[in-house]
This record gives sequence, C-alpha cells and structure tokens, in this order.
Amino acid sequence: LRRINISAQANNLLWLKMRPDTPQLYEYITVEDIKGPVKNFILVAPWTQFYDLKGRKDSPMSYSDHITMRRCDVDCDVFFNVKQQENVYHLQTSPSRTSPQKQRTMSFTRNLSKVSTTRT
Repeated sequence: LRRINISAQANNLLWLKMRPDTPQLYEYITVEDIKGPVKNFILVAPWTQFYDLKGRKDSPMSYSDHITMRRCDVDCDVFFNVKQQENVYHLQTSPSRTSPQKQRTMSFTRNLSKVSTTRT
C-alpha cells in the first residue's frame, strides 16, 4: 500500500480480518507514503461473516508478521485498533530487524490525532 493521498476520511487504512474458522496469515505488508484522514490506522479483528468450523472442535490460529509502516502523515481517531481474542489469534511484537541507524519509530499524539514516522 504505497503513495496514497486520502481526501475524505477512510474507515480503516489497514484491516486484518482474522477468521476463527480458517487460519489467516498476513505477512510482508508495507504501508508507506500515506497522507490524509482515517478513522483507524490499523484494525485487527475477528471476522465471522461466513463462520463455519465444518465439524472442527478447535479454532485454527491466525498470525501476522513483518508489517512495515514508513513515512505516513495521517490524522486518525485510533492508531492501533485491536480486538483481542486469544483463541483466534495472538499478537506479538518483536524487536526491529534493522540497524539502530535505520530504525524508525512511530509517534502518535492523542490530542492532535496525528501519526507520523520519524527516524531515530
């Protein structure tokens, strides 16, 4: 998802739908050079619209990994909107895999609802 200018408020910039009946794997996602207003910068939530375990006794786990956000200048209501559901998916953070000179941090000011990336 690259080089997008949003003119009217979008609901979700990045939405990871975690199905409790089908394992989801979201990986190697890049969000960069995004400008404009959004309600949720990232939304992670269970998706049960077509829920059917087809006789399974357990729910398969879903995962996401390697999500990169760079150079985003976004006004948002909620930066990280995550609906926790431990039996459907696990959320985990891992240390940056880049050198300290190239590491980027995400800054978020609640009062201004402004998200931007900066080099540290």
